[in-house]
Amino acid sequence: MNGKKSKDLNILASKLLKDWIIRNSSAGEDFDDSKLDSYLPKDTHFVDETTTRTNFYTKRWTVRKLKKILKRNQSIPENLTIEEILLM
Repeated sequence: MNGKKSKDLNILASKLLKDWIIRNSSAGEDFDDSKLDSYLPKDTHFVDETTTRTNFYTKRWTVRKLKKILKRNQSIPENLTIEEILLM
């Protein structure tokens, strides 16, 4: 994946996570991007028996899901939400 696509996916992942946090918390309109990391899980991975897996609702998890959607559909829907990513 080239740098432009990677940058676009990271920006989209941040936007999706920010929208999800705003919808599910009382932060509301005064939420800024610098607070995003404080709302997300601190650990990026967890151990499931002997397998290390990516923790849910982290930026890395979201980027991986977006890459899978991009590979499968050749495009990412414009009105995609975190809830829809879970169903895909």
